[in-house]
Amino acid sequence: MNRPVKHIPLIFIGLVCLFVCSRFFFLCTGIQFQTDPLFSWWQMLDLKLLQSDLLQSIVYLHNQPPLFNFMIGIIVKSFPQSYPAALYLQYLLTGLLTCLILYRTALHLTRSRLTGIVLACFFIFTPASILYENYASYTYPTLFLTLLSVLCLIESFNRPSGVRILVFFLSMSALTLIRTAFHPVWFLVVFIVLYQSMPASRKRILASALISIFPMVVWCGKNFVIFDIPHCSSWLGMSLCQTTLFQLDEDIRTRLVKSGSLSPISKIPPFSPLAEYENLIEQSAERGIPAVDRKTKSYGNRNYNHRDYAIVSKIYLRDSLYVLRHHPWVLLRTMLYTSCTYFLPANDSVLLRRPVSRIAGYEKWFSRIFYGQLFRESRAANISKMTLTDLLRRYRHCGFWLIILYPVAIAHGIRQTLPASQNCLERRLLFFYLTFTLSFTSAAGICTVLYDQNRYRFLTEPLFLLLLGSFIGSFLDRASADPNRHN
Repeated sequence: MNRPVKHIPLIFIGLVCLFVCSRFFFLCTGIQFQTDPLFSWWQMLDLKLLQSDLLQSIVYLHNQPPLFNFMIGIIVKSFPQSYPAALYLQYLLTGLLTCLILYRTALHLTRSRLTGIVLACFFIFTPASILYENYASYTYPTLFLTLLSVLCLIESFNRPSGVRILVFFLSMSALTLIRTAFHPVWFLVVFIVLYQSMPASRKRILASALISIFPMVVWCGKNFVIFDIPHCSSWLGMSLCQTTLFQLDEDIRTRLVKSGSLSPISKIPPFSPLAEYENLIEQSAERGIPAVDRKTKSYGNRNYNHRDYAIVSKIYLRDSLYVLRHHPWVLLRTMLYTSCTYFLPANDSVLLRRPVSRIAGYEKWFSRIFYGQLFRESRAANISKMTLTDLLRRYRHCGFWLIILYPVAIAHGIRQTLPASQNCLERRLLFFYLTFTLSFTSAAGICTVLYDQNRYRFLTEPLFLLLLGSFIGSFLDRASADPNRHN
């Protein structure tokens, strides 16, 4: 790559001071760290099991990739009484490092200190950053790992070595083991492109990829051996059926069940209590493992890691694939709905209603000015009953700047990836990684999840900001170089 622009330590110091002051201010407004997700989120194992039987519980975890539950388990075991404070400090540090890494990557990508400062400041003050930084879910750690992987790729290009390439692939591996949006297919595509594009580094790339993919292979292999599910998560079927199977008209779905094309389970909404499936599946035998045997957690919440949910999800997946083959229009219709949710500001989430109330005025005006969201909405209950007009009318609740600028940023990324851009190979590969990662995770969220696509978008919002900053910089450079500009 081109010689990087040197960063000024004083800018780092200034960003650190700005971050600390902003967090103190929002703390004074009443924003408090929320540990509710550790107890209420379906993805979480019982905290008592994480504290008492961490390794066994992680081995028998099937409904999610393991990294976040493992991280929480380590913290709960290390700080059994003060784990909320320990998590809060970790999330604050994550936010600070994300801010500094965003500045550093923007400096490498755009070669403009001003662009890096603007993007870092935007991240510091965006309501979603403030709220998710105070919300103990995997959203914020995933965002950090996403941006860290970009910096690792940049460093492996600037100062090539086997260690730096390995760290880059390990950061990608960590993403696949914390969030299903980063599917192993995403990892393999990036590996193949880098391997084919850089003949001189193929040995190092291959060795690094094999080391990094090993944890994924072990995890998926474990799920296949124990639960007969060759994926990082057993929820694929229950998630996909929400955007396909249960968007069919109810009469059509009932008719398909009667004809035998769909299983009787298709009449039961996903994630229902296990009692509703008892007469429809062959229940698996107890394993003597609390993480998969108990139907409820110690504090009464439903245990979605129960072994029978893996069986149910496989049936939902089979029925969902049938619907995709024979009624593909259902997914297209659902995508019209989920695409709208994708372009909502990330802070416009039902998950964040309670903490956002503390800064409701700030959040509303920030979304209006910087995202272009003029109206908030209450979520629709039944998409299958919505007409095309109803679906299109939802778009008035979106952030209009997001609808306009996301395609612009992705198109710019694609253009910079092509040989015609006259970029060096490493720079084209960097733009490929940014654009492909942003597009892949966006498609995963829009196609396989019914709600909170804007939370999926937030995972890669720094990549969008980097592409947008690069586009604006390129546009200004072309404008200043235009000989007709002064005529």
